[in-house]
Amino acid sequence: MLVSPHLADLQPAAELWRSTLWQVSELVELLQECQAKEIMKAIVADPKVLSILNKRKGQKGWRELQGDNLKDVLLSVIQTEEELLHELDHHLTDARLSYPRFFFLSDSDLIDLLAHPSDRHQWVPFIRKLFPGIREVTLALTSDPYGIQSQLDLQLHADKLGAVAVRGDLNEDIKLVRPVAATSSLCKWWSSFEVSVKSTVGSILQACLEARLQDGASGNPEAILEELASFEGSAGYTEEQQDLKQAVKKSFSHWLLRFPSQCVLVGEAVLWFRQMEKVLKGGDKEDLEKARDKLQKRLSQYTGVLRDNVRQYLNSPSRARLHILLSNLLMQTLHHRDIVEGLLKLSNVDNTTFDWQKALRYSMDISTTICVHNKKEAHGSTSVETQYLFGLCHVNQLRSSFPYDYEYLGPALRLVSTPLTERCHLALTNAMKGFECGTVLGQSSSGKTESVKDLSQAMGRNLLIVECTGINNVRTLNSLLCGMIQTGSWGLLENPQSMGQGLMSVLAQQLQHIVHAYQVLHNEKYDDTYSRRGKSTVKHLRRHSVTTLHPVSSDVIPKSAKEVREKIFITARVSFYKYSMNE
Repeated sequence: MLVSPHLADLQPAAELWRSTLWQVSELVELLQECQAKEIMKAIVADPKVLSILNKRKGQKGWRELQGDNLKDVLLSVIQTEEELLHELDHHLTDARLSYPRFFFLSDSDLIDLLAHPSDRHQWVPFIRKLFPGIREVTLALTSDPYGIQSQLDLQLHADKLGAVAVRGDLNEDIKLVRPVAATSSLCKWWSSFEVSVKSTVGSILQACLEARLQDGASGNPEAILEELASFEGSAGYTEEQQDLKQAVKKSFSHWLLRFPSQCVLVGEAVLWFRQMEKVLKGGDKEDLEKARDKLQKRLSQYTGVLRDNVRQYLNSPSRARLHILLSNLLMQTLHHRDIVEGLLKLSNVDNTTFDWQKALRYSMDISTTICVHNKKEAHGSTSVETQYLFGLCHVNQLRSSFPYDYEYLGPALRLVSTPLTERCHLALTNAMKGFECGTVLGQSSSGKTESVKDLSQAMGRNLLIVECTGINNVRTLNSLLCGMIQTGSWGLLENPQSMGQGLMSVLAQQLQHIVHAYQVLHNEKYDDTYSRRGKSTVKHLRRHSVTTLHPVSSDVIPKSAKEVREKIFITARVSFYKYSMNE
């Protein structure tokens, strides 16, 4: 209207309307900004709480919230909200630095967790997110100096509860060797919980190995169904019957039922590779043939038990867990048999043979000691027994050696070992040895993610799967990288090509800095500690992230996107695809 030559006497009214609409637009924008920073809407769901005004229309002073006064009020509220958000961000950052796995939680989830510092029951959903293998946590009083007896007392004193056991899928229970006592510091409790879970997995693995070494060949898998039948016969619905059922479960004598699936698989692999090292040192093919015959016998035993169990494995979680464990043992034994058959085809065989060195081999220092005990019942008599001393578990491939991380993973089906997965694992371990970013290339649904997950399970590592389509800012990217570095977790970046050009550039720079820092810290001339954020910390040799890419047809990519993709990938092709595996 103002640019019209026919406005004439209406020009003052048009200018007044323009000024009024401009003021209304400015107030609406300020109101939207104020509402966007409002924290109450995330806490209170009732819209009436957010719509309360101090003075209604018609009351004295209600015009104070109009015009410039309203603008000043909104600006003041926005400034106050920004200060609150700044303080909240500092509080969240301090919590994440105190316990780095909090980097994997969103801001809203972390606020919900920090809002319940004393109620341990509210932490269980976040434990499931940060520890994927754990489904439930058993909370109980580690000590009772308060005289708490009833269930109501336990609910009122939830801050006094400590973690005494964890449960995975299919009701796989693990009692913590060191219960996590209640503490006033939330981050300290979470750190103690992680250490306790890993220590428990390590202790159970040693107990599993000791039981297998003591039992020898007497641990026949075929006797397992009898114990399961007695366990199912003790099932009931009353409290006494449930206690009896748990007592029978704890008294399992067979190693397949007594220990977690993860420890059974690793223990069997450690003992088998330990026996194979002795066979290969001799270089006698007759010993290799005997080892193959033992594996074939073990396969027939696993197959028979699996066939008998599959008829009713859906009836109880214990049989379902046994079904998964036997399936994994069957696939692992098949892989071991294939390794032996490949060695038998060679003319000369020893420990340095490539076909042997390329396999993922578990190693653990096991030594024996003789202990003498005096019997209190009979004076002067002594008993002599053999005990085992265990070192740390390592996973080896070629000249690379990685420490087993003892992350609890729970019962889950493993990937079938094929020559393709072996080459994929070999490429990824070579990349990790040089602290590089391993990349798996292949078509969609060809097994790239599952191959990386299987390798992380084989090494007992926590794997964080990041869908790059959901990363839209640098802050989220940096938060995930900080969490992976400080916790030692693996990062699986799926579809990184879906990120924008700017984020791809930032990701490449960050990975380059991380690779360079790890390579420098791994130099032998450095001591065992390094400075991180002004603190002297024990050096953890952590590995780099893993990436999966899906090739896209050039016919469906616009020309501008083709140019951008060529600029990104051609410049970094040497470093980014240094160790890649094309499926």
